Amino acid sequence: MTDYLEGADGYFAMHLEQGVWASLTAAQKNAALTGAVNDLTDYLGEALPDLNESPARAVYEQALFLVKRGRNKPAVVAESVEGVGSRSYQLPAEPDEREAVCVRARRILAPLLFRNMRKISRG
Repeated sequence: MTDYLEGADGYFAMHLEQGVWASLTAAQKNAALTGAVNDLTDYLGEALPDLNESPARAVYEQALFLVKRGRNKPAVVAESVEGVGSRSYQLPAEPDEREAVCVRARRILAPLLFRNMRKISRG
């Protein structure tokens, strides 16, 4: 993930979410990038192509998506302090299959998916 880490740091230097990425430790960044590569490999049904601009950008956006999704903590919906006290929590909904890969990564990888579909349909 070292190649991705260097590229991700450069990519996020000029990104609107640069503060989110900069606040992560190297271990957190590597974990997010590893998860992103795994997610996108599953999404494509094959290994990502060599590290070039499009797949790398998709990995960076997916890594950011995983970081931000992981920060969604349960929200306290109701709290009562009478006597013993109680709290109710609302957990974030589990993403369905379509939401497992962020929209930006899907857009970046769309031409690659289309190219793979044409190869399959030719016979």
